[in-house]
Amino acid sequence: EKFNYYFNTNLGDPDKQIIVNKLTLPFPKGKKYVVTQGYRDTLSHNALYNMYALDFNLQVNDTITSADYGIVVGLVKDYKYGGASKVWKENDRSNYITIYHPHSGLYTQYGHLVFNGSLVKIGDRIERGQAIGLSGNTGFSTGPHLHFNVLVPKKGLGLVSIPAVFEGDIHGEDLKIGTTVSR
Repeated sequence: EKFNYYFNTNLGDPDKQIIVNKLTLPFPKGKKYVVTQGYRDTLSHNALYNMYALDFNLQVNDTITSADYGIVVGLVKDYKYGGASKVWKENDRSNYITIYHPHSGLYTQYGHLVFNGSLVKIGDRIERGQAIGLSGNTGFSTGPHLHFNVLVPKKGLGLVSIPAVFEGDIHGEDLKIGTTVSR
């Protein structure tokens, strides 16, 4: 007789009090980038997991930095390709880094990294503003960019996207397509 077994786990403690602190923009000081997709965009920021994500027009191999100090808890680095077709949207194979920030309870995620573009590994302790990866164009993507998302654990839902607040009183909801931001 054949049996199917499933194992499911979620990151985070949904009972932990979340402190939404100000983050740094996810790229090096002195750099500026344009927002190419904002909150609740119909192209791909339309689910609980990514509705408050921001896309910045980083090019392939541009440096990505951590928005806050924390610990690397998620990492995919082995995908080489990407595209904008329905096949990619339904089966996204994007390289990404997920960092847990224990002081706030937040998770930050950095997506579409280049093949082997991670500069960190699972378990690494990360400093605020530290270089963590290289931008790319893997997974469901219309072109090179950084997909940045702030997440919190919710009972029965796993990680869900929340609005970001950055240093300099920059609020994610104010970052519309075409907005230039600098760090």
